[in-house]
Amino acid sequence: MKAEPRKNLRPREIEYLTLVAKGLNRREIAEVMGIAITTVKYHHEEMLRTLGARTDAEAVYEAFQKGIFKVTQRAIQTRSRRLTTSPRIST
Repeated sequence: MKAEPRKNLRPREIEYLTLVAKGLNRREIAEVMGIAITTVKYHHEEMLRTLGARTDAEAVYEAFQKGIFKVTQRAIQTRSRRLTTSPRIST
Protein backbone atom coordinates (compact mmCIF):
# COMPACT_ATOMS: atom_id res chain seq x y z
CA MET A 1 0.00 0.00 0.00
CA LYS A 2 1.42 3.40 -1.04
CA ALA A 3 1.69 6.27 1.40
CA GLU A 4 -0.52 9.31 0.83
CA PRO A 5 1.38 12.01 -1.08
CA ARG A 6 2.36 15.07 0.94
CA LYS A 7 0.44 18.26 0.23
CA ASN A 8 3.30 20.68 0.96
CA LEU A 9 6.90 20.93 -0.05
CA ARG A 10 9.55 20.67 2.63
CA PRO A 11 11.83 23.70 3.14
CA ARG A 12 14.78 22.07 1.34
CA GLU A 13 12.53 21.15 -1.62
CA ILE A 14 11.40 24.79 -1.84
CA GLU A 15 15.04 25.87 -1.71
CA TYR A 16 15.83 23.38 -4.49
CA LEU A 17 12.88 24.52 -6.61
CA THR A 18 13.86 28.18 -6.15
CA LEU A 19 17.32 27.41 -7.51
CA VAL A 20 15.80 25.48 -10.42
CA ALA A 21 13.58 28.48 -11.20
CA LYS A 22 16.68 30.68 -11.23
CA GLY A 23 18.21 28.43 -13.88
CA LEU A 24 20.85 26.53 -11.91
CA ASN A 25 21.72 22.98 -12.96
CA ARG A 26 21.95 20.07 -10.51
CA ARG A 27 25.69 20.38 -9.99
CA GLU A 28 25.37 24.11 -9.21
CA ILE A 29 22.42 23.42 -6.90
CA ALA A 30 24.45 20.80 -5.01
CA GLU A 31 27.23 23.34 -4.53
CA VAL A 32 24.91 26.15 -3.38
CA MET A 33 22.97 23.89 -1.01
CA GLY A 34 26.13 22.20 0.26
CA ILE A 35 24.85 18.69 -0.46
CA ALA A 36 25.78 15.71 -2.65
CA ILE A 37 24.41 15.39 -6.16
CA THR A 38 22.56 12.24 -5.05
CA THR A 39 20.75 14.30 -2.41
CA VAL A 40 19.86 16.87 -5.08
CA LYS A 41 18.33 14.04 -7.12
CA TYR A 42 16.32 12.95 -4.06
CA HIS A 43 14.95 16.49 -3.52
CA HIS A 44 14.15 16.66 -7.24
CA GLU A 45 12.11 13.45 -7.23
CA GLU A 46 10.28 14.35 -4.02
CA MET A 47 9.50 17.85 -5.28
CA LEU A 48 8.09 16.50 -8.56
CA ARG A 49 6.03 13.87 -6.74
CA THR A 50 4.63 16.37 -4.23
CA LEU A 51 3.65 18.90 -6.91
CA GLY A 52 2.35 16.23 -9.29
CA ALA A 53 4.73 17.49 -11.98
CA ARG A 54 6.71 15.58 -14.61
CA THR A 55 9.30 18.26 -15.43
CA ASP A 56 11.09 21.12 -13.71
CA ALA A 57 9.15 23.61 -15.83
CA GLU A 58 5.86 22.05 -14.73
CA ALA A 59 7.03 22.14 -11.11
CA VAL A 60 7.87 25.86 -11.31
CA TYR A 61 4.48 26.51 -12.95
CA GLU A 62 2.71 24.57 -10.16
CA ALA A 63 4.67 26.52 -7.54
CA PHE A 64 3.30 29.77 -8.97
CA GLN A 65 -0.22 28.33 -9.27
CA LYS A 66 -0.20 27.14 -5.65
CA GLY A 67 1.22 30.41 -4.31
CA ILE A 68 4.57 28.91 -3.29
CA PHE A 69 6.27 31.47 -5.56
CA LYS A 70 5.11 35.00 -6.31
CA VAL A 71 6.38 37.52 -8.80
CA THR A 72 7.00 40.73 -6.89
CA GLN A 73 6.03 44.18 -8.13
CA ARG A 74 9.72 45.11 -8.10
CA ALA A 75 10.46 42.23 -10.46
CA ILE A 76 7.73 43.42 -12.82
CA GLN A 77 9.12 46.98 -12.81
CA THR A 78 12.67 45.72 -13.33
CA ARG A 79 11.52 43.43 -16.11
CA SER A 80 9.81 46.26 -17.96
CA ARG A 81 13.00 48.36 -17.85
CA ARG A 82 15.47 45.61 -18.79
CA LEU A 83 14.03 42.78 -20.81
CA THR A 84 17.18 40.69 -20.38
CA THR A 85 16.70 40.40 -16.62
CA SER A 86 14.73 37.45 -15.28
CA PRO A 87 11.98 38.19 -12.72
CA ARG A 88 12.86 38.01 -9.03
CA ILE A 89 11.17 35.06 -7.37
CA SER A 90 10.12 35.15 -3.74
CA THR A 91 8.89 32.29 -1.61
